[in-house]
Amino acid sequence: MLAALLVVLLLIAGGVWLAQGSDGAATKAATAPSKAASVPAAAPASAASQAPPPVAPATAASTAASSPASTAAQPSPSLPPTPAPSAPASAAAAPTPAATPDAPAGYQLYKDSSGFSIQLPSWLAFDASASGATSHVFDGNGVRLQVDWTTSPGPSAVAAWQQEEPSVRNSVSNYQRLQLKAITYGAWSNASDWEWTFGSGTLRHSLNRGFVTGKYGYALYWTANDSDWNSPELSQARETGFASFQPAP
Repeated sequence: MLAALLVVLLLIAGGVWLAQGSDGAATKAATAPSKAASVPAAAPASAASQAPPPVAPATAASTAASSPASTAAQPSPSLPPTPAPSAPASAAAAPTPAATPDAPAGYQLYKDSSGFSIQLPSWLAFDASASGATSHVFDGNGVRLQVDWTTSPGPSAVAAWQQEEPSVRNSVSNYQRLQLKAITYGAWSNASDWEWTFGSGTLRHSLNRGFVTGKYGYALYWTANDSDWNSPELSQARETGFASFQPAP
């Protein structure tokens, strides 16, 4: 039942904004897969860490978001955090971690093969089995960050999030919107934050930030247990990730 729900959510919360062409015509996630963007995901060890496979849109543009992570209980970030094991090799090229003097202690600068870079804590490791050609996933300690990108972003991140929200609300338990609004994010245009909680039993918390950097549209999509959301470790991870993100040239 959980797997079916995740598949449904993946299809309805596929990031219309990033899946649209520049003319605003939405692509259909359920049509023929793109040769450039489709990488199947391997089955994870448990539902708690399950990352749904990326949707293969009808064009080479990738989707902006996937379904929220499982509502099952997950471990919280700890002090000191336990580094996650290295992800196995797959068709998705792994980012290259590198030490940088600008990163906080215990952080690494990940230089992605697609051209973007981001500083993340060592306990967030690249997950090759959950990543695709235009969607790279980092996870560990019950936290998940998904970075999606496309070269043909649509005209409005806010409008896309507003369009998708009813489907997400009707497909998860106890959906509660926290914010859905345009934001100022560096020098980049068309930025928007969509934040919500969901789930029964263990409450989950998601924040999906969409923005356009010029050539590319990106979405930085965080999900964790709500009880951990404002912890010092997770707050620093989000703030550092957002502040350090650099798009592909």
